[in-house]
Amino acid sequence: MAYKALYRLYRPQTFDEVVGQKYILQTLKNAIKENKISHAYLFSGPRGTGKTSMAKLMAKALNCTGEGEKPCSTCENCKSIANNTHPDVIEIDAASNNGVNEVRELIEKVKYAPISGRYKVYIIDEVHMMSVAAFNALLKTLEEPPSHVIFILATTEPHKILPTVLSRCQRFDFGRLSTSDIKKRVEAVLKSEKIKYEEGVIGLIANLAEGGMRDALGILDQAIAYAGDHLTMQHVRDIYGVVSSDEMIDFLKLINDGNVKHVLEMIEDFDLRGVDIARITNGLINVLKDGIVYESTRDESILSYINKEQVLRLNSFLSINKAFRAIDIFNEALTNYKRVNAPRNFFELASLKLAKQDIEVTDFVKEIPKQVISKPKKVEVKEEVKKSEEIIKPKVEVKEINKEKEEIKENSQIEESIVYTNSEIRLTDDELLNILMQNDKTEKSVIDERWKLIDKYLLYPNFATAAKYLKDTEVVSFTQNAMIIAFENEMFANRVNDRYTNTQIRELLNELLNKDVVYYGVSKDKVVELRQTFVRRRDDGSLFKPYPISKIKALFVENNKQEEVKEEEKEPSKTLTLAKELFGDYVKEE
Repeated sequence: MAYKALYRLYRPQTFDEVVGQKYILQTLKNAIKENKISHAYLFSGPRGTGKTSMAKLMAKALNCTGEGEKPCSTCENCKSIANNTHPDVIEIDAASNNGVNEVRELIEKVKYAPISGRYKVYIIDEVHMMSVAAFNALLKTLEEPPSHVIFILATTEPHKILPTVLSRCQRFDFGRLSTSDIKKRVEAVLKSEKIKYEEGVIGLIANLAEGGMRDALGILDQAIAYAGDHLTMQHVRDIYGVVSSDEMIDFLKLINDGNVKHVLEMIEDFDLRGVDIARITNGLINVLKDGIVYESTRDESILSYINKEQVLRLNSFLSINKAFRAIDIFNEALTNYKRVNAPRNFFELASLKLAKQDIEVTDFVKEIPKQVISKPKKVEVKEEVKKSEEIIKPKVEVKEINKEKEEIKENSQIEESIVYTNSEIRLTDDELLNILMQNDKTEKSVIDERWKLIDKYLLYPNFATAAKYLKDTEVVSFTQNAMIIAFENEMFANRVNDRYTNTQIRELLNELLNKDVVYYGVSKDKVVELRQTFVRRRDDGSLFKPYPISKIKALFVENNKQEEVKEEEKEPSKTLTLAKELFGDYVKEE
């Protein structure tokens, strides 16, 4: 007798053997029991979740001649349907029979009565592959088939089916199976096959299956063929290129230590072993997630990927902030994998980015030992203001600083001396670091959402120029009423720090954020430099303690204020002089 794959051998033969899909199962059982059968069903969901198995069970139940619960799996109809030999149950693969001619042939046969069963059941798999013409040919029959005909359509992509077809079917959406359900089924199969297995094998197979029972049994089948009658976790890893949890924790330790050489060597080893890059990236995310969950709850019962011993080891060197940052970077890499043929490059870049400690400054601040924090250093700044330059003193809303607590005083208007000149507004590195270290993540997340709306302001003449400057930029830090914006290069950053552009952009920011915000532009390279400076100064003990930004003028290097020119000393304009020559004393200056 020919070998039969496990997923076929252990296909459920009764409703009680079905794993998962509890609500779908109960609904169909009730419909059969009460004889409330629809003429057309649509089963949709991911691969391997039981759509075709459920369709065949429906066909068996509808044609079952046994007593009691249906299907009985013992009557002739049930047996012949299980063996795919029943003349009244027709399975069609729409991937290879998707043309209008095949559908017309099917319609021609629909009118004939069933041969040995109560119903003729047409099971059309991968129905989304049918052409539009084929769907249209099927519509009328699908809407009003003969009373003895039932259509069951199955698909993994319901969005590709015509709405007119969807509206004629009773739809059931199959979800991915839970890991616990898959583990129970795999364990039952191993016991039935009398295969010895190492503890952890079942969980590993369930995780690899990603919610699909057919995939789980397929993996188990291949692993048994390779390992024989004693299955270990290493056998499964060898076949599917799976990296163990301990190896992933070792890899994260190397990244955390900044050991670039060994990180690259380990990635090379993964490649030589045939490890799937997307799978290991997902695995690292799962390990990091378990670390965060345990650190937040101290409950080992909810760990899904690693055990308590492993999570304690992981959290001994990795903080929650770093774990969140790593998850973000690996998720970004996963997105990029879909666009390239060689995902290893993106995986290496993500790993190197983390190994070089390219993380937000705010993530470092919490880890600074108190003993290395010193007072802010005084910075001498050259003051250069041309006598002819204009000084603007805008009124802005600021935060008043209480000695014990920072509070926002409502309706507080304080006139601050921000000096705008034809040259650039300049900030020292210490002032930039002070803003970066006080980044308000909650407020910044709100601003990031609003930032996505900048493109819309390109349509408004009053804001178009400013919006053009801010397009494709990133808010690096936001604290109190000041923000740092990163531009692609220094040229763009310098351009937005001049007097005229600054005024335009602040007007747009006021409109966008509904608050008066002082901003400063820097290049992305400068941001990297500032972060490196932060790490260096933190390590050598020269980093200052973040100090309050109590006044807006503290953000800028103050220039010497020019002496105001008295009104009577101002040189009259040429237009005014000419007017007085023409009209004499009738001209008055306003």
